[in-house]
Amino acid sequence: MASSIREKVQQLRVATDEARDRADDAKRRLKEVEEREHKLEQSKSQLYRKLKLTEDDLDRVESSSDEKISRLERELGSARERATASESTAETLEQEIEIVEEKLGKEKADYDKVKQEFEETLQELNAL
Repeated sequence: MASSIREKVQQLRVATDEARDRADDAKRRLKEVEEREHKLEQSKSQLYRKLKLTEDDLDRVESSSDEKISRLERELGSARERATASESTAETLEQEIEIVEEKLGKEKADYDKVKQEFEETLQELNAL
């Protein structure tokens, strides 16, 4: 009977050791998960900051581009009117028109680029 009790005690010790090992393993895995979660939260925060900066840049560029585009369109209209009114200066005015159109195209391209960057950042954020 003492042998049976010793065996039971030994079995309980083994079971206790196994349970502790499982608990230690669970704690380790939990810590790893918490560390991954922390890193993901940091990444998320960085992406939110990047999104905010990109949104601010987009707003700034959009506002600036709208103003520049409006101004350049007015200049273009004015240049076209002057070219029509004066044949003697038509060649010079056509050069001005080309310059203004190039500026307008560049501003639109810059705006499209910033808008694309914003959309990509937003997609990255949504992927989280």
